[in-house]
Amino acid sequence: MADVKVSTRGDYAARALLSLALHRSDRPTSVKEIAERTGLPQPYLEQILLAVKGAGLVRSKRGWGAATSSPGPRRRSPSPTSSARSRAPHHAPR
Repeated sequence: MADVKVSTRGDYAARALLSLALHRSDRPTSVKEIAERTGLPQPYLEQILLAVKGAGLVRSKRGWGAATSSPGPRRRSPSPTSSARSRAPHHAPR
């Protein structure tokens, strides 16, 4: 099996997302909490979470009590095949 190389940034992003998933709660989680749980440097983690937010993987709240939370389960869109099939006209057999 080939070795897989992951950048430090990718590793930290994965750790932060895993931390959010494992410690999911009704309230958002601060970057400080994630940094303390994972042992990652908070300033670098803040930069990484901005990129993760841009990708739509987390939501964030600004200002006093700023925090991050996972957006919840993603809704699956119907496959193009099934939606095209459902719109196809029905023909009676000849």
